[in-house]
Amino acid sequence: TSGVTVNQVTKRGTNQIKANARYLRTDGNLQSAPGTVVLPDGSVVPGNQIKSVSEYGGDIGGPLWRDHIWGWVSYGRSDINNIVVGGEPDNTQLKDFNSKLNFQATDKDSGVVHYWTNNKLKEGRNAGPTREAPTTWNQTTPSKIWKLEDTYLASQNLYFTSLWSNNDGGFTLTPQGGLTPFIYLDQNGVLQGTFLDFQQKAIIQQERLDGNVFFNTGAASNELKFGGSYRHQDNRSGTIWPHGYEVINCANVGCGANDPNLNEIEFFRNRLVNIRGEYAAGWAQDTLSWGNLTLNAGARLDDQLLKNRAAFGAGTPIAPMGLIPDVSFPGNDDGGFAWRTVVPRIGLTYALGKERKTLLRGTFSQYAEQLGQLPLATRVNPIGYSYAYFYFDDLNHDHRLDPIDIPTLQFVNTTNIDPNNPASLATPNVNDPRLKPARTNELTAGIDQGFSRDYLATFTLTYRRIDQIPEERLFITDQSGATRLATVNDWVVTSLAQGVLPNGQMSAQVPVYNLKPGLTPTGGTFYTNGDRTQRYLGGTITFTKRLSSQWLANAHFTLSDWTWHLGPQFRLYADPTQLVYDNSDLKFAAQNGDFFEQSSGSGNKGDVLIGSKWSYHANTMYQVASSRPWGFDVVAAVSGRQGYPTPPYAKVSGPVGNRFVLLADSVTEFRNPNIFVLDGRIGKDFKFNDFGLTIGIDGFNLLNNHSILQQQRNTGVTNPTLPAPVEEVLSPRVFRVGATLHFR
Repeated sequence: TSGVTVNQVTKRGTNQIKANARYLRTDGNLQSAPGTVVLPDGSVVPGNQIKSVSEYGGDIGGPLWRDHIWGWVSYGRSDINNIVVGGEPDNTQLKDFNSKLNFQATDKDSGVVHYWTNNKLKEGRNAGPTREAPTTWNQTTPSKIWKLEDTYLASQNLYFTSLWSNNDGGFTLTPQGGLTPFIYLDQNGVLQGTFLDFQQKAIIQQERLDGNVFFNTGAASNELKFGGSYRHQDNRSGTIWPHGYEVINCANVGCGANDPNLNEIEFFRNRLVNIRGEYAAGWAQDTLSWGNLTLNAGARLDDQLLKNRAAFGAGTPIAPMGLIPDVSFPGNDDGGFAWRTVVPRIGLTYALGKERKTLLRGTFSQYAEQLGQLPLATRVNPIGYSYAYFYFDDLNHDHRLDPIDIPTLQFVNTTNIDPNNPASLATPNVNDPRLKPARTNELTAGIDQGFSRDYLATFTLTYRRIDQIPEERLFITDQSGATRLATVNDWVVTSLAQGVLPNGQMSAQVPVYNLKPGLTPTGGTFYTNGDRTQRYLGGTITFTKRLSSQWLANAHFTLSDWTWHLGPQFRLYADPTQLVYDNSDLKFAAQNGDFFEQSSGSGNKGDVLIGSKWSYHANTMYQVASSRPWGFDVVAAVSGRQGYPTPPYAKVSGPVGNRFVLLADSVTEFRNPNIFVLDGRIGKDFKFNDFGLTIGIDGFNLLNNHSILQQQRNTGVTNPTLPAPVEEVLSPRVFRVGATLHFR
């Protein structure tokens, strides 16, 4: 929300020494009372709130050898201490050191040496009403990045830029409860005891060469950009499950609701992955300018592949039937596929009139999906994500598997394990060797209209179509002993699901399908391109008022419509119970009609379905008495969007896995309330020769709205008298004070 003009240090050194130092503080004492939340057990607790947030740091840049070598360094640290619903702490510390050395070796050669190290340390990741404190994680994310870049001016019309970079990063999640307690998910969906431990080391190295050449073709001027790159990424990670298993109360997964002793137990192999991804690319694009017309046309070539490297996976001896033995894996080619794509891009702009105040725009672009390492590589890695699950009677109700409980174990199914040959290095999962990346075709059209010198309005219309979307298809063994893909004709209704909806009413009964007698899942799936498509149509209008007459303003409003369209192949192979959720990745609601993507945010933001049909944002800044010594700046910002959907579901367990059954008539029948937030700032600049001081007070959520951001969607873990308990609310009104000292 800041609109105060500050003399920030350029993020590289110059021939003049410049420096900044800053300190900002948000204190819980400057905060309004938080909203209240009712938990599944009926207790009333405070909602999300801020305990304290402090940020400090600075940077300095200047000449080391005037006109030849310049240096710049910065350091920043943020301490973010929040309190989530239920009163648990969620503390984050961000550390950042950044440095650059720019040089001018000759009149034609210049470059930069860049070193950046940062870390995110978090205590209480995933804290919230569904996690007891010992099950939350302490997280570290250390990273060291080196970059060397050199630009050579070959001639007046031709220059080249070469780059080498290396990112050596880690990621760790350590449960606060340690590895001694047992993991248990209770009837209210609250994780107890402890949780898994995860350690990752990832190294990304890249080499890149870019070229720019300028030339004329008749009356037209051209700028041709071309280049190529090679990148490889090595990912080594390990996951440890305390005691090798997790116990889940059947209320969470719909197994044996009438048997208070019955639980589900999942036995895991401590996961190890050792993956290399290789990415090569080449591109060329020409920008042609001819009078009022500008044309951009180009293409990009990508070549991508994955490899599973050798690794050892320790088994889980306590797992029955020898289902999770030790495995020494020599590695593989991830199923034999490689992605080679060529995608075109073209853009056209035309300026109307002599003053060129009206600009017409249009583009066509095609994008190919980037090859992610997970979960594709681990699907066909026997020491990737592999587990077997059973039902058992917890006879002494201690939420663990004791010797007296072992005789009650009932085998249900496996994932990524062949139950007939658990030690096999050939996993039951198969990646299609002809697998292709999903493709996005995008069309945009727009108009920019200027009004006098300071006002600009724009409108952009966007249409996207995404196809070749991958999906999973279930492998089964039929009565003849043959292994094949399950089709819609292999399913029958075996039960009905029902639950309490967010409005307090009981849902209609929804059919749950299972395989016909005689058909058995193999524990694996086939990953291939399907015939579903996603289509997006959206329009955005923006307004800009440049700074003049002591004020400026910016605003935008967006309407959008994003939909799924299911093809006959998807309906042929899909599990009928799973038509709402993508069977391969629960990030997507796959019902015909509205499309929603699950948040890619981590931690306690993992179950947020993103999807607003409208959103807006506007901000303005006014310089009060700018010509007077006591003048100051006032800033206001308002934003809003449609509330995200919260489709309620029942989780059902069975031989084909734990599945999700939508209990509403559509994904969009239930939504969180719409969001409206007003922020503001008052700031003042002081100038003392070469020094400057900026002080300011920022206010966030000034109207003190307690909007609901997340609700529990699993009706199986919700108290029938408290449908859809709230898991996150907007933090209350709070103020931040800060000061920045500038030198030059």
